Amino acid sequence: MPVEWPRTVVMSTEVPLDTINGVNNALKNLFPLFTQKGIDVLIHSPHPKKGFKLPLYPGVRFALGFPSLFNEITDNKRDVAVHAWAPFTLGFWLLDWADENHIPRVASFNTNIPKFLESYFTSFRYLNSITKFAWFFFKSVHNMAQINLAPSDSVGSQMKEKRFKNVKTWTRGVDTELFNPEKRNDELRQKLTDGHPEKSIILYVGRLAKEKNLERIQLLISSLPQAQFVIVGDGPIKADLENKFAFKNVKFTGFLEGEELAEIYASSEIFLTPSLTEGFANTVLEAFASGLPVVCFDAPGIKELVRESGAGFLAKYDDWEELRDNLLKLLNSQEIRKDFGLLGRNYSKTMSWEKRFQELLDFYRLLKKK
Repeated sequence: MPVEWPRTVVMSTEVPLDTINGVNNALKNLFPLFTQKGIDVLIHSPHPKKGFKLPLYPGVRFALGFPSLFNEITDNKRDVAVHAWAPFTLGFWLLDWADENHIPRVASFNTNIPKFLESYFTSFRYLNSITKFAWFFFKSVHNMAQINLAPSDSVGSQMKEKRFKNVKTWTRGVDTELFNPEKRNDELRQKLTDGHPEKSIILYVGRLAKEKNLERIQLLISSLPQAQFVIVGDGPIKADLENKFAFKNVKFTGFLEGEELAEIYASSEIFLTPSLTEGFANTVLEAFASGLPVVCFDAPGIKELVRESGAGFLAKYDDWEELRDNLLKLLNSQEIRKDFGLLGRNYSKTMSWEKRFQELLDFYRLLKKK
């Protein structure tokens, strides 16, 4: 097998590339590495202003897709690998085309849609039937691939239980130069705490959506007045949260990225994520790289990172009292925060995108050998 194989990787995503999510974050970090290797990437994703709006995410569009999208790839199919990210419509057509043309094909499971449905339709009479169908549908699409990549071991176990085939774990990376404790900014802390920098900042970064379980942190906010809560991100429930959390110790920044985001991480004391389901918690890795201890639930897609790093506290699944107690332990002990911060920073240095990229190539090449 030539060292340069594959020469081309054809990919699909189900939302526009300018959408902020875990898939696009991974692609943004992987694209330069493909280029360095001389590997072309052809990516099919919905147009940001065309297609169908998602009912629960009106700011996000998806496309039905058609097989003709891939007609331009007619020559040298032996040099091609296919990767469908969170396959739905475009991913279905890409995997079908690759299967028909005997092209090595990989699919990544990124979003636990069946679990998300529970967040939006908790009292719906037919919720159980809908989630069963969703699992059946995504299993059927994914099993068109020869390898299915799970973002964590716990998510991989769920996939195997649902009879996804040939499941392998492929996690994510983090840029430890961008996310770095040295970017702490005292002037920014003054602003975030309304002139009270002695307050410890408890930070959340991510989508503001129902599946992130944010609406229930009101108890934490009201019972920990000595802390400043900073919520970074945007999403369909942002306005509702701003109305609900009308407390002096809460600040919403909106969506941030790059250096602005890195400075907020480094200028905080504790990272909080109350989500009960994640594919892979990219923000937890960013918090580790920034030297922050993490407080979260013992939930899929998150718990492995905290256990492997030893850099935070895991509360029992959906146990809000224990979650609050863990926050209080960190608020009351700078020493514990420092110890966890060092553990997290060291762990993040083992999670480079270069390492993840090489693992991805190894999966592609494993199929080439078959």
